[in-house]
Amino acid sequence: MERKSITDELRAALLQESPVFAGMSAQEIIQIVKLSGAKDGLYKKGEYILREGDRIFGFGIILEGMIQSSRFERNSRVIFQDHRKGDLFADDLVFGGVSESVCDFTTLEDTWVVWIEIPHSMEVLARRCVNHNRMLHNLLRIMARRNLTLIERTQVLTCKTMREKLLCYLEQEADRQGKRTFTIPFTRDGLADYLGVDRSALSRTISSLKKEGVIVCQGRKFSI
Repeated sequence: MERKSITDELRAALLQESPVFAGMSAQEIIQIVKLSGAKDGLYKKGEYILREGDRIFGFGIILEGMIQSSRFERNSRVIFQDHRKGDLFADDLVFGGVSESVCDFTTLEDTWVVWIEIPHSMEVLARRCVNHNRMLHNLLRIMARRNLTLIERTQVLTCKTMREKLLCYLEQEADRQGKRTFTIPFTRDGLADYLGVDRSALSRTISSLKKEGVIVCQGRKFSI
């Protein structure tokens, strides 16, 4: 990714779009960034940001681009989540006391990340300043929402058939986006990895559902 002309103001303006800094002004964000020893990372598409087993000292916030978390299990890649602009990643590992990454984080496009270092003690973070305390509350809220996402993923994976898994996921995505016609974030290969199914078998299931009139789809766009 090309080097940007990064200023405190530009970084803060983009960070305001992240739920981590909800309710904070640009100046308050600049203060947090300085106290946290934040560092910028610019990565090309397809680049590993973290590999399984890498040491981690903080979490990242995506200012531009997209990242995917995944790992190999039984000779196949399992996708956990796509992280988009404004999202954070590796925070659950840091606050969970995990010192090494348990999965790979790979860029799906050119990506700009801000790394926020976190002290070992959450109490230290809360005592730094009022704004750090507000950030901590925002982080806890984000983690609670992520837990709901994991519950949804469990609902999909516990479905008995591929057809049920696919329809369960599509219903969740329709509810998440608030419309019956929507675009999913996955390619066909990515969707197969997310559902934990064979790609060819998934294509046959989609074709069958289309013929039955249960779904309409073209590429990543679905209607149910």
